[in-house]
Amino acid sequence: YSQVPCCTQVEFDENGKANGVPSKGETAKCKKVVCDPSYLSDKVHKVGKVSRAICIMSHPIPQTHDSHSAQ
Repeated sequence: YSQVPCCTQVEFDENGKANGVPSKGETAKCKKVVCDPSYLSDKVHKVGKVSRAICIMSHPIPQTHDSHSAQ
């Protein structure tokens, strides 16, 4: 795990799979890279939409065992 604010690129192997993040003259090797899509704009494509909502209710939600919150 590395949170590198100065990261500007991601390295890929010959198959196009991400395998490292260079920073300050060194490369952190990895099996997966989790980053904001803006870092890999040429590698991402839109596949759907996400809808988010906050509901303020006056009663517990049914079938949540009277929990104060749910997802």
